Amino acid sequence: MAQTICIFGSASDVGKSVTAAAVGRILHREGLRVCPFKAQNMSNNAGVVRCSTGDGVGEIGRAQVVQAMACCVVPETDMNPVLLKPASDRSSQVVVHGRALGNMEAKLLWQKGGSKQSPLRQAANESLARLRQAYDVIVAEGAGSCGEVNLRDRDYVNFDVAHATDGTVILVCDIEKGGVFAQVIGTLAVLPPADRARVKGVIINKFRGDPSLFADGRAWLEEETGIPILAVVPYFDPLDVKGDGSRCILDAEDGLHATARVDPTSMSPEERLRVAVVLLPRLANHTDFASLHSHPQVELDWLRTPRDLGRYHVVVIPGSKSVIHDLEWLRAVGWEAEVLRYARCKGKVLVGVCGGYQMLGEVI
Repeated sequence: MAQTICIFGSASDVGKSVTAAAVGRILHREGLRVCPFKAQNMSNNAGVVRCSTGDGVGEIGRAQVVQAMACCVVPETDMNPVLLKPASDRSSQVVVHGRALGNMEAKLLWQKGGSKQSPLRQAANESLARLRQAYDVIVAEGAGSCGEVNLRDRDYVNFDVAHATDGTVILVCDIEKGGVFAQVIGTLAVLPPADRARVKGVIINKFRGDPSLFADGRAWLEEETGIPILAVVPYFDPLDVKGDGSRCILDAEDGLHATARVDPTSMSPEERLRVAVVLLPRLANHTDFASLHSHPQVELDWLRTPRDLGRYHVVVIPGSKSVIHDLEWLRAVGWEAEVLRYARCKGKVLVGVCGGYQMLGEVI
């Protein structure tokens, strides 16, 4: 039966996904059979993988696809058994074991999704049990903050996984935005004693500058908590993960990279292929454009505000998780007229991807 290392966070966007991928690769290099697991993910960024329970394929969160690659294993649906793909601010498409089951209102998900008898919780438990039989170590990523006291009785993604597998918890905190001392102390303070007892180490992530300058802060945290600071991880450019200046993109799980150009006010004078992607409210799978974002001969702009598109060689209407909603938005804000004007220009290329392709047709 596999051991479990749980990578939990003090908040969203602290770097859990990247940390889990790194831990997986380290363990793989030690000769262990290791795989990722996230009981429930909420993201419109998904990847198609093999189905764990039979023939065919299904979809899981893109982060678990990348983590599986880091572990040098083939990604499969058990690695992210429940995927919630937001279709609006109050509803999500529910994907279980890679298959879409339909949409569910957020309130219903909150009330019933995490109950002890919930089919979603049961699906997650089934997947975890299968993976534990197949691997030596499971690197389980948590969701959001592991200290959300109002969600504790319904949360099957964080400490329920740790307790069920007798797992070791590593808490990841983000120092880039400030307040890292409060993140560590505050998170530990709101955890029940049984949960806190499982936290065996802390990682301070996204540190900029000379890490020796944080030595006194590190010592203070260890003295206050009695928990070792396992690492102070430097901030790195997601376009330069090799550290040698070569452009190798690392997926962002839920949103655009911080380096993405959104509604730029100035244009590069260089002669490059200029591509514009309309930034839809319900954008799906933004990593479809990752290779363009990292290509040195491409200038990729994400456009939210309507404008003349004449300077661009290619304009793309991307995928959408809510096609009709986003089509109505395109029309309401004035994008429809600009796109139609661009389509009539000679030598220009208008591309639709998935839901965006449907918007370019006559009937949805």
